[in-house]
Amino acid sequence: ALSSISAASAAASSANATSGASDGTATISARDHRRAQKAVFEGRALPLNKVMSEVYESLDGNLVSIRYRESDNTGRYIFKVVTNDGRLVEINVDARTAKIIEGRG
Repeated sequence: ALSSISAASAAASSANATSGASDGTATISARDHRRAQKAVFEGRALPLNKVMSEVYESLDGNLVSIRYRESDNTGRYIFKVVTNDGRLVEINVDARTAKIIEGRG
């Protein structure tokens, strides 16, 4: 099952959609959503809406999906974005700090 998250509403404090991700809807699996919620509850991650508000303007294209992963008790959100020039890229964001770790594509 997938949960839908509106990129625009998650980043409501962001301004216009032309300089960031589209205001479309991205998905996160129910499993990743539960993992992220647990990490937030345990203080190991920031809530997704907080992370989105921090990185929204950096997303140069359309956000299509979000994943949550952990290794060695370090969590990261992974944003899949179709860039304005048509490339599919993954942007890894530290779940504790909301700082972009790396992008690849």
